[in-house]
Amino acid sequence: MAVFINLETGDATSPPTPFVAALGDFDGVHLGHRAVLASAARAAAKLGALGAAWYFEDAPKFPFARITTNAEKERLFKEIPLDLAIRETFISVKDLSPASFLTEYLMPLGCVGVVCGFNFRFGKGAAGDATVLEKLCAEEGLYFDRTDAVELNGKTVSSTAIREYLSSGDVALASGMLGRTYSVSAPVTHGRHIGSALGFPTINQQFEKSKALPRSGVYFTCTKTDGKLFPSVSNVGSRPTVGGHEYRLETYILDYDGDLYGKTPEVFFIKFRRDQMHFSDEEELARAVGADVEAAREFFATHNASGLSEKENGNE
Repeated sequence: MAVFINLETGDATSPPTPFVAALGDFDGVHLGHRAVLASAARAAAKLGALGAAWYFEDAPKFPFARITTNAEKERLFKEIPLDLAIRETFISVKDLSPASFLTEYLMPLGCVGVVCGFNFRFGKGAAGDATVLEKLCAEEGLYFDRTDAVELNGKTVSSTAIREYLSSGDVALASGMLGRTYSVSAPVTHGRHIGSALGFPTINQQFEKSKALPRSGVYFTCTKTDGKLFPSVSNVGSRPTVGGHEYRLETYILDYDGDLYGKTPEVFFIKFRRDQMHFSDEEELARAVGADVEAAREFFATHNASGLSEKENGNE
């Protein structure tokens, strides 16, 4: 059953009508997705309707790790002048034919137009595509628009490409396709305080299950907490030198002295520095971390949180 979410308040509401639906999974809410969402917003304004993002709450057997959670999607939808998010359970529509999906599901809810991407598939067995949807909309007198592929540096922007960039450590290329700096936001948890013992106290954050993860290694990052942004250096991995096994994010925030337990800072990934390594002992590890910190200081002395937008910097 569909849940209509007011993007301004975050509250679930009864179905408001009429609306133009942007259809898709929107994993990552990348530049290609933003083109679809923006087209729906423009169409809604012309038709005197509401603009809505329509997506699945949980698609069974989704073959890839998720770039964004549903909560992250809804937060990102707010950056586009949309009114609603329609979050639907996959099981509610999985057996509908393409025609039934439009005429028996979307239209009774109050849909007066749909927008999709060039590679959109829908209906039982993914039988429908954008061409089928255009024909059905014409038959029913509904507005329709299909957005073309968005390219960056000669490559089509896609969630698959972003996952590949993340897995290889190319966070700058992933950020380019996302249209924002790739980041991780998660509660700070207690660790073994090994960083403090080495002279570099870190915050520990755990990745959500099924989350698309960056390549293990050390990164130059920026950490945002309490509305302020701090240069930092982060390690992604299992910490093999100290017998770690759980994949997590550890971040040393340069020149920061504060308690972040119970808070949820956001860590922005700027540049990959080196692979995760296994050191012979903690003394060798401490020297390597010290070198990473000094390299981060040199990097930020010239880059000054490079890659972050005014919004990410907290200036908007």
